[in-house]
Amino acid sequence: MAEGIQKLADFNGANGSRSYAGLTLGTNGLFYGTTQAGGSSDQGTLFSFNPTGNVLTSAANFDGINGAYPGASLYLGTDGLFYGTTNSGGSSNLGTIFSFNPTGNVLTSLSTFNGANGSIPLASLTLGTDGLFYGTTSSGGSFGKGTIFSFNPTGNVLTSLSTFNGANGSSPLDSLTLGTDSLFYGTTQYDGSFGRGTIFSFNPTGNVLTSLASFDVINGAYPSASLSLGTDGFFYGTTDSGGSSDWGTLFSFNPTGNVLTSLASFDGNNGIGPLDSLTLGTDGFFYGTTDSGGSSDWGTLFSFNPTGNVLTSLASFDGANGAFSSASLTLGTDGLFYGTTQGGGTSDAGTIFSFDPNSSTPVPEPSALLGTTIAGALGATLKRKSAHKHKQ
Repeated sequence: MAEGIQKLADFNGANGSRSYAGLTLGTNGLFYGTTQAGGSSDQGTLFSFNPTGNVLTSAANFDGINGAYPGASLYLGTDGLFYGTTNSGGSSNLGTIFSFNPTGNVLTSLSTFNGANGSIPLASLTLGTDGLFYGTTSSGGSFGKGTIFSFNPTGNVLTSLSTFNGANGSSPLDSLTLGTDSLFYGTTQYDGSFGRGTIFSFNPTGNVLTSLASFDVINGAYPSASLSLGTDGFFYGTTDSGGSSDWGTLFSFNPTGNVLTSLASFDGNNGIGPLDSLTLGTDGFFYGTTDSGGSSDWGTLFSFNPTGNVLTSLASFDGANGAFSSASLTLGTDGLFYGTTQGGGTSDAGTIFSFDPNSSTPVPEPSALLGTTIAGALGATLKRKSAHKHKQ
């Protein structure tokens, strides 16, 4: 075990492999999630995990017709069903929206993407105050650079609402976040003023998409994670690269005045290339994972204290407990964080792990960065990120 990270279960191919999605806690006390490969058709699985006994169970398989290669977290609807997206599959092989009923483990394809309404959705759905789900696609639409859509579970109506055109960003890779002002906020990985991505808002009243800020490498570059709303009214997030070491940043965004501020940089020891959103702990700190870096270059688990902007590496993945985590952490009712990894574990197909925020001491900074070049490390990260975000 490594400093508070405890492997709880292994993916082995049959029950799925390479989970890129965070876990979602069901009303029955089980966690639910997806894998992007493995299962009966090797196109991914939907699984449950019981933290009492650490029982990992494959609940359903993706077969192409009902979708393929899911890479986003599930959303628990008010009707007790889980909703999600797949990267491909469906009638046009450009992705689907599906539901999952944990009573009977019924996986149902509800709608498909066809290019015009978007293609290759890589983000989870977000429930709006109007009872509709909202989400993004990484490509498709009028300019081929992605869309914002709504999905009405009553009638299973998928509607394209707005498109990205480059000037307002392109290739949104993660979910929308609902602000206190009833607007949705998100990031795009590319384009904008400097070609390194944007922060945008979307007003569902009138379907108005507005670019609010651009990344310029100094404040970060190529964000692939959704924004997390802090108790101070600011949004917090990460970028895959940019910052002082070009290995990613942690930033804040103030929607009053649209102020984007880089708060901390990843330097290799504390991680490289965070790929998913931050999770707010009960202590007021944000917690997250990186895809690589750390003592074994298999990723880290870190905390961020917005009081003083302190980024602290708490633990490193070592292969045995998992490797290359690309998913956000989920806070359990027991005060532990739970998550998944793409690789590592007994079968090198990924793991489910827990982390006790009270059990770890900060990892000391070394006198020098990891023994690898920036270009080499970043290249490896981008390759893993590409597999994560664009698997087909």
